[in-house]
Amino acid sequence: PYGTMEEKIEKFVAVHKLYRRFEDVAIPIVQTIVEEHHLLEFARTIKPLSDAKGIAGGVKYIHKGIFFKFAIDSGLYGGTEFSSKASSQELLGYQGLYRFINEESILALNIPLVSVVDYRGFRVTAAASLPIGGNSLMYGSDDGAVTVHNDDKFLESLMKRCGKFLNLAEHFVGKEEQSKNIICADVEGHLGKDNSYYVIDTARLCCPEAPCSTFLSILIKQEL
Repeated sequence: PYGTMEEKIEKFVAVHKLYRRFEDVAIPIVQTIVEEHHLLEFARTIKPLSDAKGIAGGVKYIHKGIFFKFAIDSGLYGGTEFSSKASSQELLGYQGLYRFINEESILALNIPLVSVVDYRGFRVTAAASLPIGGNSLMYGSDDGAVTVHNDDKFLESLMKRCGKFLNLAEHFVGKEEQSKNIICADVEGHLGKDNSYYVIDTARLCCPEAPCSTFLSILIKQEL
């Protein structure tokens, strides 16, 4: 519970300690993944997943209960620099969801512990493994919007509340059969094996845009 100020402080101190413990485990693994990147796969102590879905996010690993995405571009982003920026956008998306969950007291919606680690010029996202997979996807798309799921009315209502909280507008998504959605189709909502709802892949939640080359200012005349 976090109704009083004392309870809020106690909660966030506990979350902060847990996050530091998570980083203490994740960072050495990231260092090993980067240091072994130049080796042939058979010579690596931590090997990449061979059956990971999708090419977005880079090369994927699972080790010690943590899911890692090594931000190396495979042609999707136009360079590893931009693949690394996508990792930063994913972290910003999780931060936006975290604000929504806490400020709106949405106890039914969960996000994983996430850390973005820079090491020797490379960027790796570490996220706690979740009890999802198989047929757990209920909202969004995991195939580039070819198939867009909206299979759980309660989860849909939570995502609509989240979109309004983040000041997002409904828009059409889907390559074949289009439907209105308030969240980017790439953001995935899952019903886990523990019957809890999880949101992942938030890189495009905050609508990243290329920077504008011009700056527009408007003078508002103050009425006397």
